[in-house]
Amino acid sequence: MSKVKVKETEYKTFGKCVEISNGIVKLLVMIDAGPRIINYSFIDGKNVMYEDLECVMQNKRVTDIFGEPLVFFGGHRLWASPESFPRTYYPNNEPVFYEETESGVRFVQKPQKINQYQLEFTVSLSPDSTDVKVTHKITNHNLWDITLAPWAITMLSGGGTSIVPLSSADTKPLANRQLAFWPYSDLNDKRFSLLNKYAVLSQTADAQKAFKFGSNCPDGFAMYFNKGDIFIKKFDVVENGTYPDGGMNYESYSAKTYIEIESLGELVTLKPEEACEHTEYWALAKGNAPSEYTDEKIDEMVEKYAR
Repeated sequence: MSKVKVKETEYKTFGKCVEISNGIVKLLVMIDAGPRIINYSFIDGKNVMYEDLECVMQNKRVTDIFGEPLVFFGGHRLWASPESFPRTYYPNNEPVFYEETESGVRFVQKPQKINQYQLEFTVSLSPDSTDVKVTHKITNHNLWDITLAPWAITMLSGGGTSIVPLSSADTKPLANRQLAFWPYSDLNDKRFSLLNKYAVLSQTADAQKAFKFGSNCPDGFAMYFNKGDIFIKKFDVVENGTYPDGGMNYESYSAKTYIEIESLGELVTLKPEEACEHTEYWALAKGNAPSEYTDEKIDEMVEKYAR
């Protein structure tokens, strides 16, 4: 059995990071800023996550409010939903506290100066597989109640295709499948398609505008196929829970250079010093994408990699 190893290292343009590895896969988490999981890969493989090496992705509108811009960096981050300006776009440019746990590392952002809540996640790596558990936590340090949902966002490198299952619950005579689309999403976008059992969204470099959709996903998983790598994201689901954006616990965003696959926790009202959590479970596999994106072909991939 491999042993999980933790060490500090420098990584590309992202400064000091913590590397968590087990001889099979490795993760790199930024600690000079963030926290961001900036790398998830096989030991000798390519990173499945998107990296903004030049930090060109910035929201500078918040500079007058928070004193500095939000830098996205890429990788995996924790936000609070529903999305709103300026609250959501708090800069994550300060150093991150971390401490080792039994099977990984806990990363904690300093309390946000104006929002007065604190984001953190704990990364736990299996000693003998690609399996990763990411437990996200938001603590309310305000003197008043706040209502939010944990929002776990993974930016993945471009060129691939994501799938997410649609609800198959027998709810007749009520509707069982809910979808949400953002104002900039063109419903004729060639990157997006709906099957009977799955929603499919690809990332292509020739896209002229972004596309985002959300869905209710009681099965609690999504997959991303890209150049021989398969990223599997599973997430906790609260049955009959109250979720943001009209009941969406899964959302995906396709841009010009990357794609995001996102899971959301239930909307909760936190009293002062209360916290909420939301957990994801990741895995990596080597394999080819389906020969075509049909319900039957995707079923085969799901049975092989996500069950």
